[in-house]
Amino acid sequence: SHSRPHRSSFITKEIGGSIVRRRVWLIATSFPPVDGSHATRTKALAEALAMSYDVVGVSIEVGEGYPQRNGDVTSVHVIRTSPGLAHRAAHGSKPSMDRRHTGCAGFATRLRAVAMHAYRCVEVVDSYVDWIPHLVTALRKRISADDLVVSTSMPNSCHVGAWLALWRHNNVWLADFADPWTLDLSRPQKGMRRVIESYLERKIMRRATLITFTTDGTRDAYAAK
Repeated sequence: SHSRPHRSSFITKEIGGSIVRRRVWLIATSFPPVDGSHATRTKALAEALAMSYDVVGVSIEVGEGYPQRNGDVTSVHVIRTSPGLAHRAAHGSKPSMDRRHTGCAGFATRLRAVAMHAYRCVEVVDSYVDWIPHLVTALRKRISADDLVVSTSMPNSCHVGAWLALWRHNNVWLADFADPWTLDLSRPQKGMRRVIESYLERKIMRRATLITFTTDGTRDAYAAK
């Protein structure tokens, strides 16, 4: 008869006769010093996983335009990649208060706002979509066959990047949805965007080894979908 692997096999592995902890790649955009409720959640998840696993975070380079909490750190090592050109344009720099509305600096700020509004009108997945190639490259270069992967949203680009990085790989993958995606009534998708995002969501949920939601209602809604 087929027996299930012992729980310890998911936590440790043997290398050269020594038992070592398995590595977990935690994909999130809001590692400290980024501030906010999702950053608090990411930090708690990282520290909980670090109690049993060797955790390495994969995230974006933090621009000055992000809300930050001075002195807040996480105990896990975080590999940071480029967030992509469009995202860097929106968050990579932040004019000082005394120049923001004067001369060229004020014009540049307004021009950036117009460009980002146009980008948001045509974006698919979310505003982190141009980070996905950098995430995929960083993970594929480093991941081993017995490593575990955890991706947590928002943004959903974390899940898309994990799915692409694990293409033709059998690594255990936990997809953690802090918010619903296509079932989120506050962010309705229409037309081709809805078609593409529904396709990606289905692929992610079929490939992920385990899917977690924050509420029973969201879990039940996806179960009935």
